[in-house]
Amino acid sequence: MAYTPTYTPTSSLPPSRFPSGRSTPIAQMDPSTTPRILCFHGGGTSAQIFQIQTVRLARLFAPHFRLEFIDGPFVAPPGPGVHPFFEGMGPYYRWARRAPTDNGTLLRERIRAKLAEPGGEWVGVLGFSQGSAMSVGMLVEQERGEARARGEDPEPGREWFGGLMPGGGHTGFKFGVICHGGFPPIRLSEGTTGQPEGVELPWDEAWRGLVGVPTVHVHGLRDFVLERSRMLIQVCREGTARRLEFDIEHRLPVELEQNELIKRHVMEMWREVGGDAAVAEGATAMS
Repeated sequence: MAYTPTYTPTSSLPPSRFPSGRSTPIAQMDPSTTPRILCFHGGGTSAQIFQIQTVRLARLFAPHFRLEFIDGPFVAPPGPGVHPFFEGMGPYYRWARRAPTDNGTLLRERIRAKLAEPGGEWVGVLGFSQGSAMSVGMLVEQERGEARARGEDPEPGREWFGGLMPGGGHTGFKFGVICHGGFPPIRLSEGTTGQPEGVELPWDEAWRGLVGVPTVHVHGLRDFVLERSRMLIQVCREGTARRLEFDIEHRLPVELEQNELIKRHVMEMWREVGGDAAVAEGATAMS
């Protein structure tokens, strides 16, 4: 049977109720208890830039979720679209290890340190572009960790570096928000990984359906990585992945209605996995 994720075209969005660019103060949150979403920036940007790029979603998610940001471990030239708007905001970073000199241990330890920071429960991942490949890779690693905890290993030939949580436990991400990413995912258990510069890796059936937690995938119909985004979604199990395709380029949606739609799907996923009922009320209010 062909893989058929949920498809929501831009034309189904309701007419705009607010002027474009309307800003709202981010609601106050208790950082010690608010559920957290780990955010992975695109290649050639930074945590600071991604925080600016996701400000619309941060406002909509508050006070339900807190977005937390982390810099990639490897310095990189500015990515597509970074200049001129974010010129002078370097250094810029990437997640993918492109050469043998890129230390995979540095990547793993940086993520472990972030996950060990005190605060609310880590409940989801959110990524853009290369950060989406990183997010899906994190979910793949989580599935493998859970399998190993049951005494199984779906990839017995692959090196295992242990869980990322303090004490070596596996992560407990319950959903993913995957924006404009491209196949293949970035794995923590490899040396040089990701899509090599200038090379488009073909689809590999070994990746199909490895991720079982619910995900929502945001695609741009005029995005240069659209076809690879449609490949990346197939790493997620059929029936768990939702797809939103907007008539935009390689960027995050800026219209309020588009961001509200993303929020609604996130709230629905949160409700599906048994998230706090008070948080999930946001989905009901927007249905």
